[in-house]
Amino acid sequence: MLDLKFDFKRSLQAAAYLVRLNGGRMNFTRLLKLLYIAEREWMVKTSDPITGDRIFAMKKGPVLSTILKLIHQEDHRSSVWSGYIQTVENDVVLVGDPGDGRLSDGIVAKLEEVFNRYRDVETFKWTRTSKPLYKLTHEFPEWEWNDPAKFGCRRKHIPWQDVFKAQGREK
Repeated sequence: MLDLKFDFKRSLQAAAYLVRLNGGRMNFTRLLKLLYIAEREWMVKTSDPITGDRIFAMKKGPVLSTILKLIHQEDHRSSVWSGYIQTVENDVVLVGDPGDGRLSDGIVAKLEEVFNRYRDVETFKWTRTSKPLYKLTHEFPEWEWNDPAKFGCRRKHIPWQDVFKAQGREK
């Protein structure tokens, strides 16, 4: 079993970077989805996590659990987080600069690439040309295998091995 250590500072810097790319404000579900997509792709490419967070399958797709708790002010580090990123209704707002010293050039490039790939995809609204971002993450095999509805629960842990397997990297 792959056991990662959550990197608070790198997670904060990665989240802040994405919010900054979006003009300093972003729907928190969108932030969670973009971070998850970047994390899963970066892990398969490098075996080095961006956040090191635990993943849970939830109704609206896969979620980085500690980051969700930070956004909702439910983690012991929430006061530090909110010094840089505050939650205002359903958005996160950049209120400080945590720097980017924990982000490699490769991670920055991955965050930008994922942000730009989904720039025109609505977070919740179906359009004539695309599904909403949260629904796209339901198509990830690791979410389908761990869909909490299949297990009669609200959330189910997604092992990193499932993320690797879903992307053709079982070993």
